[in-house]
Amino acid sequence: MKTLFGQSTFGFVCHDIEQKKLVYLKDYWCTDFPGIEKEGDIYRDLKEAKVRYILRLGPAGNVLLTPEHPLNIQSTRTQDYVIGGYCNCIWCPGTPRVKRYVHYQLVLNMLGQLLSTFGSTWELCQVIRDAMIAHTDAYNKAKILHRDVSAGNILIAPDRSGLLIDWDMSKRMDVTQQRQPSHMGTWQFISTGLLLHPHTQPHQISDDIESFYWVLIYIVMKC
Repeated sequence: MKTLFGQSTFGFVCHDIEQKKLVYLKDYWCTDFPGIEKEGDIYRDLKEAKVRYILRLGPAGNVLLTPEHPLNIQSTRTQDYVIGGYCNCIWCPGTPRVKRYVHYQLVLNMLGQLLSTFGSTWELCQVIRDAMIAHTDAYNKAKILHRDVSAGNILIAPDRSGLLIDWDMSKRMDVTQQRQPSHMGTWQFISTGLLLHPHTQPHQISDDIESFYWVLIYIVMKC
């Protein structure tokens, strides 16, 4: 977790006692807006569509308050204390946008390395190419747009291929209405068009393709 506000994402390396292997546990708080699907459901649809260069999903679901009450899940309460919508708040100046978040966990069946650990510029380009194949497959086969292409969301697999991860901000292309009050993405890699027109320009596949370009430039300059 790098910021006070947001999804509070944590990652843990865990041992699966049934499969007797190391797996990755992602723990975070996802926004709870109507029409937003859970990341686990997206991973299942990507697998069914035979999307390449993605991780395989294990168990996934909301975190319960108590095991005895399966419908009682952990969620934030700050939004319950906002009075009169965005503008009439007695506890905060300005126009706060307080979202409801739900505690969510999922398990992924493979551990990957950070993109910054590439062994050569050739390998760096190959890994980004694999991530772009995953992105293209998801768009063409499953009609899902990733919307958060970043250096942190591209991993190097044990066989040195690329993996595109973190599909929690993705969107189905048949959904036309805006589901959240702001654009998705990691600021360093958001397309120029979305930065210049954040309230009027919809997020399109061209924006994600530009983000891959910014990932390459960022990693080359940083490393």
